[in-house]
Amino acid sequence: MTENFLATIMFLKTNIPAALGMWRLGLNLLRRGRFPLKLEGIKRKDELERMMAVVDKLSIDALNTGHENGGNGGRPNGTH
Repeated sequence: MTENFLATIMFLKTNIPAALGMWRLGLNLLRRGRFPLKLEGIKRKDELERMMAVVDKLSIDALNTGHENGGNGGRPNGTH
């Protein structure tokens, strides 16, 4: 499911008259390829998962090193 599709469904459920008033905008978006009807997908998901695991590990390591100095902005203890 695309984000556009979900937004359209929510708009139709909450305000049908306003949604029907936007039909020209919808057609223009479709014509210009700005509102895709084709489902989007991610290729090579395994590679993405490996990259995200590395980013998570680096983020956790960076957070852990920040606590060693007492949270003083990266300065060694006792210096200002």
